[in-house]
Amino acid sequence: MIKYIFIIILLFEESFASDYFSTDENLQSHTQAIQRNSQINRDDLFENSAHPHSIENTDPEQYKRNQPLVSTGVDNHLEVNPLLQKSLDALLEMNDLSYAIVKEHDKKSAAYIQKFRDEGWEIKTFSGKNGIKLSHDDTPGFVAYNAKLNMITIVYHGSSNSEDWENNLDAKKTLAKDLGLMMPGRVHRGIALKYQSSRENMENTLDFFINSLSPEKKSDVKIVVTGHSQGGSLASLAIADLAANYGKRTFGEHFDNIKSNTFFGYFLAPARVYGDDTSFNWLNSHVGQNNMIRHNVKHDPVPNTGLGKTSESLFKKIPFAGDYLADKYAGYKSVGFLALDNTNDAIERGKLLKGVGNNEASSGFLSKLKQSVYSWFAPLHGGSIREDPDAAYDPLIINKNLSDLLDAGKDYKDKSREIKKIGGIKGLWATLKHKLF
Repeated sequence: MIKYIFIIILLFEESFASDYFSTDENLQSHTQAIQRNSQINRDDLFENSAHPHSIENTDPEQYKRNQPLVSTGVDNHLEVNPLLQKSLDALLEMNDLSYAIVKEHDKKSAAYIQKFRDEGWEIKTFSGKNGIKLSHDDTPGFVAYNAKLNMITIVYHGSSNSEDWENNLDAKKTLAKDLGLMMPGRVHRGIALKYQSSRENMENTLDFFINSLSPEKKSDVKIVVTGHSQGGSLASLAIADLAANYGKRTFGEHFDNIKSNTFFGYFLAPARVYGDDTSFNWLNSHVGQNNMIRHNVKHDPVPNTGLGKTSESLFKKIPFAGDYLADKYAGYKSVGFLALDNTNDAIERGKLLKGVGNNEASSGFLSKLKQSVYSWFAPLHGGSIREDPDAAYDPLIINKNLSDLLDAGKDYKDKSREIKKIGGIKGLWATLKHKLF
């Protein structure tokens, strides 16, 4: 219940956030230019391996596989790498499995694991810590490999207990290097600490699969880092670390993810964790903005925590402590390409997923009221009451038409940029209508 009260409060930030889709426009253009002009022989990207997939001898399917996660097609329509679209059902269900594992839903976990094994996936979990003092043992996620797809997934679970919420609320922007991370700039302290606690174990688990691959498989492997909610935030930190640091150790010192498109990020409703231009630009320069998608419903406020530029401006108006609060707790930036789902559509899908069992379990006015509230608000954050009356992540509620959602996200951003030019009361009113309706 506390989580959803917190979400309702944070609607304020979503309603007025002028940087809902913070991007460095120059960097975005630079990244896209690199990706348009860098379909090169993968022999140039790695050392001491055989790489048969040069542009001259690649078949059409292989060529599409080697594209960025997001590319521009006919009539400026945004297209998703077919490998991600093909594996999207598995990715959404893997996010559900990550919750089932940490919540010790053994029957559900066993059913999922058997299903994935039948589909050719091998899964290994990794350990870490959570809580404000990192005193609580956690299983933050797992790594999975599918030989047929030659694809690895790294999956992080979202908030599942009070210790996870301690990490969420420990939102002071802190130098990443002071937290043990090998990146510049400032990041969300609580999320970064949780990521750092499992970083070595995650990379060792990833090594287990990478080291088993032939040189040909290794040169062509795709690695998708994903998570829902807090898990999406962890994944957005992990992909930067992997592309900039792990990639060079594993694939050679000349590894460049913007050219190879090896690491993809698919973040479901993530809270923002990059706290300044330095960390944000560093992420994009190593991963490539075109290799990341953040997928959320329009009025889900969670993707707007940490607080953005609007909160930064408001904090600065507070006497005495305003500048400190703005500097330490606001100004966070969203990452990747926005796949934007319609709020009403998400709510309608939620109504269809109420679940007979939960309806029967409800008795009394307060229980029915709570279920009604959850059935409305849970879909905004990728959840439903189909299996859990207190609402939980539900892969069935996620809109899988990614290309259409990316176009919707692009249209939303383009319109917002036009509205910003209006200014004054008229501009404020146009902004409110655009963001609230």
